[in-house]
Amino acid sequence: MPELVRDPASMADRAGVLYSEIAERETEMKAVKEALVPYVEFRDGCATGHLTGRRFAVKVLRKENVKWDQGKLDALRRDMGDEAFFRVFRWSFEPVSKKTLDAVIEFSEHGPRIREAFTSRPGSPQFTFLPLEDC
Repeated sequence: MPELVRDPASMADRAGVLYSEIAERETEMKAVKEALVPYVEFRDGCATGHLTGRRFAVKVLRKENVKWDQGKLDALRRDMGDEAFFRVFRWSFEPVSKKTLDAVIEFSEHGPRIREAFTSRPGSPQFTFLPLEDC
């Protein structure tokens, strides 16, 4: 790994170049993965499949993204009853929006109790690199 130049402009330029190279590789990798899927052997009922190349053995895990209709689940809960329903499902409480949450915390008598109900920590900063000619 080359030694980093400590000049911020040079580091920003290098990071931008690396970001572009990574984005190109990720695009290529996605296309290769999509092209491989028809050749992966999945046993009946198994979510894990395998493919062997000349230099690599490939393990592929099929995934399924599921989104639940909260209104339909609530109607189902009423029909099943809480005891039976909550053996399968659980409540999920989250704010409607950050703007609404912030307003209630600041201006409502419930603000202190809401603050006690969550923890927060700084996340990693997100960077976007744009070539200078695009700015």
